[in-house]
Amino acid sequence: MFANRKVKIVSIISVILLVGVVIAFIYSNSYKGGTEGTRPVFEETLSFDTIISSEQMKEDLAQLKKDMVDVHPKTINGLPNEVEKAFQQAEVLIEHPMTVGEFTIVVSEIIIKLEDGHTSVANVFQGDLKLPMEIAYVDNEFYVLDGKDVMAGDKLISLGGITMQEIYEVAKRRVPAENIYWINDRVKDFALWESTLTQLGATIDDVKNIEVELKRYGEVIKTSLNFNDTYTRPVDNQRFYPVRYVSRGYSYFLDAENDLCYFLLTRCVYDDQYIAFMETMFKDVKDNGINNIVIDIRGNPGGDSRVINEFIRYIDIDEYLSFGGKGRTSTASKEQRGTGSRNSKAEPNLVNNIRAEEELIFDGKIYALIDNGTFSSANWFAVIIKDNELGTIIGEPTGNAPNSYGDILRFQLTNSKIRYFISHTQWVRPKGKGLGADEDALYPHYPIKYTLEDYINNTDLAMKKAIEVIKAEDR
Repeated sequence: MFANRKVKIVSIISVILLVGVVIAFIYSNSYKGGTEGTRPVFEETLSFDTIISSEQMKEDLAQLKKDMVDVHPKTINGLPNEVEKAFQQAEVLIEHPMTVGEFTIVVSEIIIKLEDGHTSVANVFQGDLKLPMEIAYVDNEFYVLDGKDVMAGDKLISLGGITMQEIYEVAKRRVPAENIYWINDRVKDFALWESTLTQLGATIDDVKNIEVELKRYGEVIKTSLNFNDTYTRPVDNQRFYPVRYVSRGYSYFLDAENDLCYFLLTRCVYDDQYIAFMETMFKDVKDNGINNIVIDIRGNPGGDSRVINEFIRYIDIDEYLSFGGKGRTSTASKEQRGTGSRNSKAEPNLVNNIRAEEELIFDGKIYALIDNGTFSSANWFAVIIKDNELGTIIGEPTGNAPNSYGDILRFQLTNSKIRYFISHTQWVRPKGKGLGADEDALYPHYPIKYTLEDYINNTDLAMKKAIEVIKAEDR
């Protein structure tokens, strides 16, 4: 009965692992106002092949349903029809014992029906290996950018006998997302994991070799790659500017020739170092007479939204509109978030700007670079800039919707020990529920479309466009 599902088990876990890593980072770095609650402590997860009974799974599904009904804003009036239907289908599937891996798929298929990029299953299974190459998804096809024993520009046809289109279709059904852009961003990693390919039925030999079918210079050829080999594309080759200290999540570079400060933010971490970094950067900007700041939040998965407030402290405004959040009160929210208060209405929030020292205030122009990997608090950064008309957005659509859910709470199922996150707050963008309320992503003022050659040559079209716009506006 479960033969077809078993073929896909670990591929699903690969998606869950990738999403779980992103969401775990967001959770561990997210800011919640008011009294701090207690972060839950969970039991060890079970091994992938542990067998659990039908009764145990029924108990876990009942727990999952209760948590979803009690916590998620979308279920305040009960489960949506598509979620209820998913639970009914799951009840049929669990009539017989399953492995934890199989049951993880069942749980994931229910949660994904909420269409919330933050709500997800977060089990982590160790020991997975990745093919030694980097790929891009361009115009509905997969291409090699670089790697071991492959060439830049190779078009991938299949891996171990599994077509790239099959792999993509599985990713679309399993990645919790609010738009296709987030899926397109995640699939570039998902497609290369050994677990994904093994459980899709790919042929991998005992020493972990896999046959790769590709098209090179118009000719279809086959080669062999090994999962034990490693490859990391040099970061220096991917940056427009020679930035430093990126491991902290932020850095900057002054380009005096183009009258700009390039501010790179790879993840939203708010701490004393970031506060000091902001002061140093804006002092450098002021001392060098720089009139433009370009914020690069491409590929930033989010984290602590206070990085935005700290940046805006140096901008020449007295107040601005931020996100409004309506959180659901539940036993879990009280335990994990405490009793502190925050905006309880799903409408924009007017923020009084706590300005930095006057001599450091920046009154120049701001630009933000975004892409499909801009998510959560990084998405907020770009949305706040756009909705308050603080700057210009350049790049590709972001990975989640401006009006969305978030502020996740953590849970673990009693019997299967599966861990999962559920959003408990509905967020409304600064410009509210009017024009643009139904946008599935933040769309830029200047859209950028990359070709395969751009990816291979590390051509940063978004940064080039920013410089072009700066020069045009300075004329």
